[in-house]
Amino acid sequence: MKFYNLTTLGMGGKLTLLVSSIASILAPIQALSVCIILFILTDFAFGLIVSVRVKKQGFISKKAYHTIWKLIGAEVCVLLAWVLDVHVLTFMPTLFLPNIFTGLICGADLWSILTNFAILSHHPIFRVIKKWGRCEIENKLGVDLAVELEKNN
Repeated sequence: MKFYNLTTLGMGGKLTLLVSSIASILAPIQALSVCIILFILTDFAFGLIVSVRVKKQGFISKKAYHTIWKLIGAEVCVLLAWVLDVHVLTFMPTLFLPNIFTGLICGADLWSILTNFAILSHHPIFRVIKKWGRCEIENKLGVDLAVELEKNN
């Protein structure tokens, strides 16, 4: 068996080591990570299309950085939920915390994708879903989303 010294590896070897190390950490939640990446990148792509076609803004690098940080934050949260579920809460039956977190993250992005479809297509089904969801959220939370979103922007 051959052992490698980290100092003798070239840049490609170090990069391979880094990528494989990260992949090995994420291996238990690989499917969940792929789902998160798929949903966030799809939301980003349709958001970019809406930005170019409807808002006439084009690509804004500041918003792209928000997407990168959202992706990193989502992956870290799911990873930490997995650590909590498997290694910390060992006295309890499995709670499937990473699955729940992934569902929440993907659900929020799915909502954003549906909103983008409603803007792009003007199809009645997407407008109905958007209106129904907005009413449900406002009724459950007891807030006006237009006011809250304006405060956050």
